[in-house]
Order: sequence, then C-alpha cells, then structure tokens
Amino acid sequence: MVKQSSECLLDSHDLLVNVIIKMTSAMGEGAGSLMGVNGVLKRDLDYVLTLDKFRDEYETIFGPHSHFHPPDGFLTNPEKSTTITVECKSGIDEDETNLKEQLFFYSSNPRFKEIFLDPYEKTEILIVCTEDCLTDACAIIEDYGTTTNCVVWAVKKKSQSDEFSVQKRFGKHIDADLNKMMGEGKDVLPPSNVFLVSPHISPPRLAAEIIKRLLSSFVGSLEPELKIKQFIEKQTDSVISYKRMRDTIRYVFTLVPELGELNEDKTIINFKNLRNFEKIQRKRRRICNLSKYEFEQELRNASQKKRRKRKLKEADKAQTKIPMFLN
Repeated sequence: MVKQSSECLLDSHDLLVNVIIKMTSAMGEGAGSLMGVNGVLKRDLDYVLTLDKFRDEYETIFGPHSHFHPPDGFLTNPEKSTTITVECKSGIDEDETNLKEQLFFYSSNPRFKEIFLDPYEKTEILIVCTEDCLTDACAIIEDYGTTTNCVVWAVKKKSQSDEFSVQKRFGKHIDADLNKMMGEGKDVLPPSNVFLVSPHISPPRLAAEIIKRLLSSFVGSLEPELKIKQFIEKQTDSVISYKRMRDTIRYVFTLVPELGELNEDKTIINFKNLRNFEKIQRKRRRICNLSKYEFEQELRNASQKKRRKRKLKEADKAQTKIPMFLN
C-alpha cells in the first residue's frame, strides 16, 4: 500500500490506476490537475490516457441497468492508430467482477465497440494486475481465448523503495516499440492522490476525496459560497457521472456538517469558517477507510439524527407560538 500525505491509504486498485496515470498522462499531484511531467509512455511513445469519450458516453452503455463495470480507461495513440482498453485487477473475484465476462464484453459486444473503438484502429486489451493475481489472470485469458489481442502487465513494489516495477508478463503488444519497452519493464513512482478516473470508485473513497477537494476549493478562494455545478465541472480528471457526484456532495454535508451546509434546493454550498478544520480532516480520514456497508450505515444514522433535530426545532417553534397566541 502507498500512504498519502493526507494519511488516507490508496487501496490496491487505486494504486494500479495511478501507475497507469503516471506512465501515460500529464497529470500532476494536484487534485483534478492535468499539469505535470509527461509519463514515460506518453513522452517516448505518445500513448495517452483518454477520458473525454469515456465521460461523454458512460451512461449510454454502463447505465443503471447494466451489470458491467466499465474498464479503467483507454490508452490511445493517434499516430499509430491504436486503442488499448485498460482493466486494472487487484484481485480475481469471480462473484463480483468476472474477468472472463469482461474480456468477452470488451472484445465482442457490438455496442461497446461501436461507441468506444474506432473500426479503423488496431485494438487490444491490457490487464494491469498485482503480482498476487498474475497467475489467475493469465489462466483466465488462456482459457477464454479472446480474438482481441490481450496483454498482461504485473505491478510489484520494489524492496527498500517507494517505487513499483511494471513489466509485461503475458502476451505481445501489437506495437513493437511498446512491446519492447514493457517487456524490459519500467520503474514507476505513482501519484499518491485518489484520482477520479475510475467510475466504480467506492462510495466512501469518493466522499473522502470530494471532502478534500471541497476544502481545497474553499481555502483557495476564501469565498463562502460555491455552486455545486461549478465545482463538479472543475474536476477535470473525473469520469464519475454528474448525478453521482452531486449525490455524494449531499452525503458529505450530512456526514460532515462542520464543513457547511447546502442551500434549500441543494445547488449551492455555504461553507463555514472552518474553525473545525482538524475535526473535518479526522472525519475525512475515517470515511476514507470505511467499507461500503459501514458508509451506508453511518449515512443512515446521520440522516436520522438530522431529521430528529429538525423535528425538535419545528416543535420548539410551535411551542413558542402557543403562548403568544394566548396572550
């Protein structure tokens, strides 16, 4: 695991995603930032992590009625007319995420291919996995026998270092230059931020990251108000749906009222003066490490508490009106 400066641990999937970000994009350490030093694959071979099409078309094919998770992104190389569908695997759990079904979906589903893959481009599937699940991932690929070219990279932490080694361990890339580079392997120091390039980031981790970014927005501007729409649009690394981002912001202000409150129609954030900054940070770190079930339970408890307070407040107002009427 990698520890963030904010004391919120990246999980294994976050780590794999961040390895790809580091190697293929110009993203820096700042939340939502697209500034920074180009990754080795971008700099040397012109492979980039693309988000725009993913963000625009997400609901079309991965809507609420689909049981498929989307891939973790696409690497594209316009000069070589190549698109690589990227799937990060920190574990092989056939009950939750069936790699065999995903491989079939990415290689054979006509709607997926129509929306995300250019018919004139060379395409392949890249599985980026931890060393622990390398054998299982390769076995599934061999058994499935997809007609789309499939390659596996393994990510392993280097001893006595914060760096990770990344090396091609299965298959052969269509691009000979990429195949040679990754066959030899690269050492990477991934970013420590949680980027929002994975649409299936867990609810507590998304909430914790939004708290962090809200704090950054408030401290950076010192304005007491912020439009939710404006805040969401500024998250240039995000492929999370607008509705999910908006709903999570509502959850954040239910769980962390010290941060501020939303206006009546839930479109504007009214920040507090942040005298409780340390308390907010403690809550954020705690939320970050909750399970999905624990997060939902805390949200229910906080919502019930909020409703009880509102009812008591309304009852107090009613009580004060009675004596005034009798007078």
